[in-house]
Amino acid sequence: MRYLFGFVCACAFGVVPLVGCGDDSSGGAGTGGGGTGGAGGGAEPVQLTLTVIEGATGADRPPLEGVAFCETDTANCAMTDANGQATIEIDVPADGQISYTYAKDGYASVLRTEVVDDTFVGERTNFTLPDETMVDLSEAVMTPYPYNGTGSATVDVGLSGATLEVVGASSEAFYYDETLWPDPALEATTSSGWGAFVEVAPGEVEIRLGGTATNCVAAFGWPGSEANTVRMPIRVGFVSWSSASCEPQ
Repeated sequence: MRYLFGFVCACAFGVVPLVGCGDDSSGGAGTGGGGTGGAGGGAEPVQLTLTVIEGATGADRPPLEGVAFCETDTANCAMTDANGQATIEIDVPADGQISYTYAKDGYASVLRTEVVDDTFVGERTNFTLPDETMVDLSEAVMTPYPYNGTGSATVDVGLSGATLEVVGASSEAFYYDETLWPDPALEATTSSGWGAFVEVAPGEVEIRLGGTATNCVAAFGWPGSEANTVRMPIRVGFVSWSSASCEPQ
């Protein structure tokens, strides 16, 4: 039985590889790339409820208790309960861009970015994988796990033939095949729509989408500085996750 290099989402939530879980139960931030308006604007905090499940390819996805769910780089945290659920309140900056992490010893640590706008609904169901699974998956792309001084990034483009590159930094993308297994020989996304980077230096990176992908805007994630880009922070030992809504060329 294969695992993704990250996560598989349950029910109708879609699929999210490399570390970071896929969709959320609301679908609310899907148009969040605009970065303005709605519940953001710096006016009011938002409540965000996260349910964390141990990801697998089968139907049995148990909730994960004892996961630290935090606003990124703050002590604003809550621990998931026996149902895998925790809630925090986040003060929204003027640009509406928020990020959060979830981590538990023995499992992959994940960083997610979103934009709070008038479509935002604050409920998410995300996955993580045990370290032993991550070791096996990392070997498929010839990188050590756990990450030493670096992080990784995954982008869901949602179409075949799309390419990814980190802007202004030397890094090689890898892509997932149709079975959602990482394949270093691929040069563009397959029908799974997923691409990723490993051994990414910490900081903030911008990823440019090309190939068949055009008119891309950030969906779950932060908008980049130009068309067809998404932006995300990278933290040592974490997998950052984002997605873009693109039209095929």
